[in-house]
Amino acid sequence: MGDADQEKVISTLKAYLKLCAKPNHRPLILKDQTILHVLKSFLEDDRVVVMTYLVKILLYLSENAEDALVLSNVEGLEGNLSAAAEKSFPPNIVYNILIIVSRLKSAQDKVLRNKRIPDDPPPAPSGDSCVGGGGTIPRKFVSRKSKQLIYEFDELWEELKNEIERRVLAKKGVISIYFSTPTNRATIRTVLTVDAKVSQYLFVRCKDVAV
Repeated sequence: MGDADQEKVISTLKAYLKLCAKPNHRPLILKDQTILHVLKSFLEDDRVVVMTYLVKILLYLSENAEDALVLSNVEGLEGNLSAAAEKSFPPNIVYNILIIVSRLKSAQDKVLRNKRIPDDPPPAPSGDSCVGGGGTIPRKFVSRKSKQLIYEFDELWEELKNEIERRVLAKKGVISIYFSTPTNRATIRTVLTVDAKVSQYLFVRCKDVAV
């Protein structure tokens, strides 16, 4: 793409970023399907300058749990985020993409947790699933070659979750992480080459309950 195209894209993203910087404008942006579609499409762009602005916008839009849930419902957005995280962008961009994915997963997990019934749910089908409170709750993941590692803690307070998120998302090969507070579990999604034993050093008081 030429310089004229890049200038147009950057100009558009700068305008969106200016709006997103103000919390009271974010609900309006999240209701605008045209803007959300544009943001999703730009995730397929390989230019660092484009992704730099785009990631800043999505960090703003996923800052609030309710807003993150709206973003998670944008068809194709999560898939494009995961694909972008596997490209050769600078580490800080990839790290921020993983933060966004983690926020979307956490928002989805919270909704599933609130909807679950007290009785034991049926066994999860084979394939990808999310471990939630009281048992396993099926969840459709991005269709990619990946695996999930599930760790259980004696306790899982907010500060510990933040520290785990910081450490885990900085590790190469990690796609996302989300937490289930009722069961004190952290579920990490990684590429197939990540060794579960290597990940365990990140945790002090946890046990590996499933790989």
